[in-house]
Amino acid sequence: MRRCTTPCALNPHGGFLVWLNTGRAKWPSASERAFAFSGAGGNTTVVEPADGLVSVTRWLDPARFDARDATMRGLEARLCAASRAWPHRPGAGGAAARRGAARLRPSSMNRSSLWLALALAVPLGAAAPALGQPTLNDVLPNFAGFGVGVGHNFGGGDRTIWGVVPAGRVALGGERFASVAGPMAEINLLDSRFLQAGPVAVYRFGRSGTERRGAGAVGDRDATVELGGRFGVSWINTAGPVPFRLRVGVAVTGDAGGRYGGVQVLPAGSVWVPLSPTLFVGAGAYARFASAGHNQYFYEISPVAAAASGLPAFRPDGGYASAGAWPAVAWRVTDRWAVGGGAVYTRLSDDVARSPLIARGARHGVVAGVGAAYTW
Repeated sequence: MRRCTTPCALNPHGGFLVWLNTGRAKWPSASERAFAFSGAGGNTTVVEPADGLVSVTRWLDPARFDARDATMRGLEARLCAASRAWPHRPGAGGAAARRGAARLRPSSMNRSSLWLALALAVPLGAAAPALGQPTLNDVLPNFAGFGVGVGHNFGGGDRTIWGVVPAGRVALGGERFASVAGPMAEINLLDSRFLQAGPVAVYRFGRSGTERRGAGAVGDRDATVELGGRFGVSWINTAGPVPFRLRVGVAVTGDAGGRYGGVQVLPAGSVWVPLSPTLFVGAGAYARFASAGHNQYFYEISPVAAAASGLPAFRPDGGYASAGAWPAVAWRVTDRWAVGGGAVYTRLSDDVARSPLIARGARHGVVAGVGAAYTW
């Protein structure tokens, strides 16, 4: 295939028995890697590796089939646009194909919405469950962007902060990918339509700046790095008038920075529905279970700290720590740019919420934001 798709010396648009898209001259909407087989009777097969797209046309009028003809350019432009707009994958059929798009690709929807993830990954404190937050790996196979979000300074905090964070995803071949969403980085090592697994790294922000009276004497908590892994299962439904993508998984991370010496387990699920070739809506939910070391590091008030601060002593247990849910929307404005937004609601568990460091009513938290990204 490498020799077949290498331009020959006599014609830069021809390889070994295939026509090439050198300089994107034949099909401007397709990538330069696209190539085509053309036979008698107007039979043509166009392959677009960048989108996992194969277009087969038959019985076209040979007099009109010149690849530079406006008719063929228009056809390829519509196919490429539909392929890039819908969550798709090579080899999986469905409603998207019936609309002239490429077929659904689970790896295109492997988490939640980029925009929400961008905004949600701001430094919201140690209790912010980054792995339960959405990231737009769901609807775009490759992207780089940023988001702006607002929320509390830590889980259960009483001060509002805002931040700007980066996010991105790069396909590594097949269904494998590497992604970054704010404080979280992940690599999927499995080339599978249904399963995903790989390492995860999270920068866990510390606790600081609480305005509770006497809390200053308790002291702040330093940030740390958590390392672990994630396993997930995804399913795409193409039966019926509305396709959707359902994904469930669990991440397990441990404190690699030596701050609290414990672990966290985060089961999560999400569903995405394309309302049109360019508009997607999603929703999800998650729970967080943390070891006693984690909860005590961020929410304990020792007897010494209680004497210094005037707050009552408090020592939480491990176990269920919080849960949350989110809605999100992503809109692909052009073939290369997309925008979106959303919000995450989080509720701390009864045990954690009893900490005197938690402001009245602050066990309920909302983080919201918007973002934009360049896609390819």
